[in-house]
Amino acid sequence: MPDVTRAISNVPSKRVQVIHLGFAQTVGDLFVWLPEQKVLYDGNPIISDAPSLPWLLDGKLDEALATLRKLIAMLPKEAIVVPGLGYPRGINAIAYPMGYLEELKKQLGEAVAQGLSEEATVSRLAESMKQYNGYKIYPWVHSQITVPKTYQEVKNSNGK
Repeated sequence: MPDVTRAISNVPSKRVQVIHLGFAQTVGDLFVWLPEQKVLYDGNPIISDAPSLPWLLDGKLDEALATLRKLIAMLPKEAIVVPGLGYPRGINAIAYPMGYLEELKKQLGEAVAQGLSEEATVSRLAESMKQYNGYKIYPWVHSQITVPKTYQEVKNSNGK
């Protein structure tokens, strides 16, 4: 068996920060930040570069959006973001899904305020947010997962 201690001692040391900013895709989302290298490893909150979208499997739109806002605010403009399943990108890798969530929040809130049913809301948002349909699994992520989950969340929080 090789001497692991000796092998590890030859690796240059780097400062690594493991950060929990709150719910992003799950309650346990962690971000790994290498401050000297200005590199962020984010796992699945940012799955890959645009046109991929966040999966709100548990809903929690406001929490996910707040976490992405905190994340982008803490990073320098020249930071490199390494998504869970994609290639290293700049911080725009965070801006795209954040924009999607902001638009989703706005349009979903309007639909609920107008008294639309879940089915009518899903149909409306599939059409009104089609600028995001470049994601190959958009129909599933957007219309079957994210919109229904967040619809129920918004409707319940409004006491309706």
